[in-house]
Amino acid sequence: MKYFHDFFVDGGTEFGSGTAVLSLENGTTQFSFIKTDGEVQARLYQAMQGKDLPKDPMNLFLMKNTTTGGTLLGYWIITKGGGIRLNANTMQEDPKYPNTIADNFFAAPDKLEVGQLKQHPQGILAGVISNALTYGTTNTWDQSPTYGMFSAAEGEYQLAPSFIMNFNQNQGTYFIGFERNLKQFVRLNVYNGPTYFGTQYDSESTAIFDPKNVGMDLIHMEQLNSSDCFAYCKSGEGKIYELSFNVKFTGPFTFSPLRKRLFIRQELITEKTKWQGAKNGIIYLSSGSKVYRYNPINEDVRELLTDFGGGEVTMIRLSENEETIMVGVAGSIYYLDISTGKLGTFIKKIEGIPGAPIDVAVR
Repeated sequence: MKYFHDFFVDGGTEFGSGTAVLSLENGTTQFSFIKTDGEVQARLYQAMQGKDLPKDPMNLFLMKNTTTGGTLLGYWIITKGGGIRLNANTMQEDPKYPNTIADNFFAAPDKLEVGQLKQHPQGILAGVISNALTYGTTNTWDQSPTYGMFSAAEGEYQLAPSFIMNFNQNQGTYFIGFERNLKQFVRLNVYNGPTYFGTQYDSESTAIFDPKNVGMDLIHMEQLNSSDCFAYCKSGEGKIYELSFNVKFTGPFTFSPLRKRLFIRQELITEKTKWQGAKNGIIYLSSGSKVYRYNPINEDVRELLTDFGGGEVTMIRLSENEETIMVGVAGSIYYLDISTGKLGTFIKKIEGIPGAPIDVAVR
């Protein structure tokens, strides 16, 4: 007589749930992990790999292909001069895939400098590298080594780092960039690859401002939902203007200027300001040791309630449901309640972060 008993093997690792943290400690880029019980595994990359990460950390992404149910594709640690890719379960470099930003190009530029990258819903990176629109391919299986490898939109242009990406699963991916030399908004689409169209778009009006001749330098762009877009620009006199506009991305591509005005709190915006736009129409921004909630509809600016002890804010990051904001100050990450009726009420604080937090990715 034989007896049989069904059983299951849990193949998870200690990194299956928690928060990965990118930070800067005395000039050294650090990658750490916060367990669900709050324990910080500091300097994880350094301990596991025996070497330092590239300098000038910028972003940390946990790559997921949300169009296939959330397939995990690893972490990308983004730095100004490149970046490193890690397996999400082992935190090791996976020999199956290109593990640096340079190796992730089909044809890498001679000088590689990351302006800004964003995480695309299909689990690839897209953004500005070496002043050009760079986009990861999705023309293969998402487990293929070439999935997400970069190509750049060809053309004679120089993009500012900040941009807007609009994705519709049925209609494709569209970008609004800013040509930094000509000081104009430009159109870029993805047609089997990134394509530069420049000013080949319609503009409903130029009375408010001319999107093809802005005449100012771009500081930051933000799209708060499927339609409301904002750009913050600095004039030759050093004044900061807020430009608001809508864009019809398909059939035909149309740019609609809505408003141009001086930003109500000029002193808040500096080179170190961090930005986070929420789908409910609110923009959160940091300035020095404080974080502010800004409503563009009525120009209401309010300081969040929690005090960070005078430390400079080096990171702000909205949670997935946008009811919590994570704020990074040297050595710590604060979790604040920004749900309806709340103005940054303190929830908890994680200490032991090596250096100043730059970005986080929650798993």
